[in-house]
Amino acid sequence: MSACVVTRQWSWKHKILLALCTALCLFVLQLMGGKVYADDASAPYRGSTGCGVDTTRHTSYAGLLVEVYWFDSSGGLHAANDSMVRVWTDDGRPDTDPLNIVWLDSSDMHRGSYPAGNDMAFQQYNSGCGDGRNIVLGYSNTSTRSDGYGPRWALDCDASQYGLGNERWYHATGVGTPSGARSGGTWEVKTFQAINGYTRTVTLTYREPPPPNWRLTGSTSRSVSNVYPGQPVTFTSIISNNNEGGTASFQYGPRYFYSNTSSPSKTASGAYSGEISTVANKSAMLAPRGKISNITQNIAVPANQGANYICGTVAFDPSSSRGDRNGRSTAICIKINHPAISCGTFTPPAVEPGQQFTFTGQLNTNSAAAINANAGPTFSVLIGTTTYSGASVVVSSSSTGYTLTVNNVNISSAGAQPVQWGISSAYGSQNCPGTIYAAYHPYFSVTGGDISAGDGDSTNGPEDIISWNTDNVGEDYAGAGSQLAALASGDITSFVTGAGLGSNPSSLAFANTATGGTKYGGGYDAGNTMPTVSTASASALGAGNLASLDGVYTHAGDITLSGTVPAGKNVTIILTSGNLYIDNGGAGGIKYAYGNLNQIPRLTVIVQNGNIYVNSAVTEVHGVFYAGGSGKGNFYSCATASGAVTTDYNTCNHPLTVYGAVTANKLVLNRSYGSLRASPGVPAAPAENFFYSPEVWLAPATTTSGSSSTIYNSYVSLPPIL
Repeated sequence: MSACVVTRQWSWKHKILLALCTALCLFVLQLMGGKVYADDASAPYRGSTGCGVDTTRHTSYAGLLVEVYWFDSSGGLHAANDSMVRVWTDDGRPDTDPLNIVWLDSSDMHRGSYPAGNDMAFQQYNSGCGDGRNIVLGYSNTSTRSDGYGPRWALDCDASQYGLGNERWYHATGVGTPSGARSGGTWEVKTFQAINGYTRTVTLTYREPPPPNWRLTGSTSRSVSNVYPGQPVTFTSIISNNNEGGTASFQYGPRYFYSNTSSPSKTASGAYSGEISTVANKSAMLAPRGKISNITQNIAVPANQGANYICGTVAFDPSSSRGDRNGRSTAICIKINHPAISCGTFTPPAVEPGQQFTFTGQLNTNSAAAINANAGPTFSVLIGTTTYSGASVVVSSSSTGYTLTVNNVNISSAGAQPVQWGISSAYGSQNCPGTIYAAYHPYFSVTGGDISAGDGDSTNGPEDIISWNTDNVGEDYAGAGSQLAALASGDITSFVTGAGLGSNPSSLAFANTATGGTKYGGGYDAGNTMPTVSTASASALGAGNLASLDGVYTHAGDITLSGTVPAGKNVTIILTSGNLYIDNGGAGGIKYAYGNLNQIPRLTVIVQNGNIYVNSAVTEVHGVFYAGGSGKGNFYSCATASGAVTTDYNTCNHPLTVYGAVTANKLVLNRSYGSLRASPGVPAAPAENFFYSPEVWLAPATTTSGSSSTIYNSYVSLPPIL
């Protein structure tokens, strides 16, 4: 059996064998210097001890030099340090000598006693070439088997069996994963012939597999769904590496932006338009199924931000192993509620010139809290030409707006005064206009008697008594009222009863409606009843000259009365239709003329289906007056003609005193004289005074004059029975 081996021991036998092998070789191979060749199957060489292989002698053994490299997934070439190489033979020829990879004894070059096989893996050995990455088989200082066997391994050429030039073929490939390379790659397999007496060079490469795929996804949540400018918001994001096996390497960072839509679209680059970053990007490695949580950003929405939404996202780049860029989570948006400020309610106070009062104005908003949080708004109130601001304006806020209050305000003169209340804030300004009228409040009073409103006819509806009174606001109950009772089928408003008898404004008030506030009375459930007078002996009244009348008269149509009722006369006038107009005339209204108590006259006028009008210049009226009728029955204290009611201040600026009684469905008391409070040129006095004087009940009780009338011997004043 022949073998080829490299040795340093030279004997005459060796020389003969070397000459014989040389003569039998049919080819000459060029010495290649022991390095890697592009086509290593044709690169055997006969070398010296270069790279740790001595081939200066050869028998039927061959040496092997392997260099190993690996290519990364990007094509970069690297030395495969610390790699192992597997060598085996399998060329399909009968093998009578299975020891094809053999261990050589250094003394006699025979195969050692180590067990050997066709498939062996060798560790690397520093070949002396200076690269430290060679697998070397030869005579000495060769690579060691991976199972721990020592050096001095060689290939058996089996030239003695098959002849020179037909030596055995071998295979070589790498084992395992080169240091630094990704596992799962492939080693190339090289097939080469072990040429007798030569060393074969083989280059093996490992190709790293592409990195496992990975793909990032992100999600973002919000702290609130609605926000007002000036308030803080928080976006929290998560980045996940979906389970595709690869570890992701990327940079990430949170972003936010403003939008006018709740579902913004990404730009062509994959980002959102107008993104803002408040946190620097970070680098990260994320294993499969790994997550980065709690990626937060806190933003205070500027007070002047005009967009409808603030949106948050998280950016990650690249977003996949396939080269996708500018990954983003789907933006989540928060609605920006822009505070709206509008004018609220304003009820002008009923004030008189010089009267101190409290101004109150309202401002409406959907978020006072947001407005207050942004450097604080300022408020002001303008009344006439005076501006109130700062501490002089008391502000209270609620969820719906502001209430502005200014105390101890007064307007010196009568008339309309412009007012304005407003706010200046980071969200804009709002000024609200209004008008306060400083006006006198003429009122009427009833002295020594009662007042009644309503004729008992339910078809006319409830009838009211309404006037002006301080209603115990700062000044007791000054103003309109009755010394005795007030009766109304409707409301009694700002008209007190029992004036001077105590502090209960309802003590003698009888109304058909509930009480409270400025409404007095209650519990009265009967109306006024029109008196019944016999007209059997009545005369037709042609003219209204009171000086010539005595007895009962009837009249159909309008009539005008004025003048003086003579002493001792008892006149009753019944208007079956039409209105009564009390003119100023020469007497200045209707007066009584009498010299003693036995001569007190009486005037009774019953207007069954009409109204009573009093001329604006009339200041004194005596008598008892009734007004009734469906849709009529009103008593007007200021008129310029029958049916011509006026409210002109100067025309009606005269006092009116009625000595007697008036019963009507409605008293329309429109005199402008006096007011609740005195001011220059305006007294604190009633405009109308109904004086139920003794002459009402001292006059004759009958409807006729004469000696048969009742004569009173004594007079006693008793309280009313109610």
